[in-house]
Amino acid sequence: MRTKFLFYFVLLILFVSCSSSDDGGTGEFIIADVGTLNFESSNIPNAVTAAKIESSDTTTYIVQGFDDAANAIVLFIADYDGPGTYEFSFSEENNGTSGLFSDLNNSWSSNGGQDGAGIITVLTDTANETTGRFEFVGVDANNETSTKTTTNGSFRAFY
Repeated sequence: MRTKFLFYFVLLILFVSCSSSDDGGTGEFIIADVGTLNFESSNIPNAVTAAKIESSDTTTYIVQGFDDAANAIVLFIADYDGPGTYEFSFSEENNGTSGLFSDLNNSWSSNGGQDGAGIITVLTDTANETTGRFEFVGVDANNETSTKTTTNGSFRAFY
């Protein structure tokens, strides 16, 4: 499970360093209630990024953001097929599609353990912008009794 966390962390860093924003970071956001924390992405440039990675047979969709306390949310759809609702679950069939919340010490992923679950609904997806809603229960893969519930999530990000 550490490998999955490392994978998401590397993707997160890659998209922060490679992403560009149409308006210097304003207008982009990820907000959610994570347990008792009201997560609101930072307003610094590239604090929220989105990417679609296309291969010959599949498209991967990623939206991620950081808040001012260095907490992060990553939303990952392995077999993206346009706007719609995608399930986050702990199963082989989801191909890694997941929601992840991370603080400076731990991370909780919807595919981190048996109790992980959730959904993401991509509302719009244009050449420049994507919006949506999400919620999930994340499980700490190193301590499956540790969970974080993320509710009322929404995002707007630029490609």
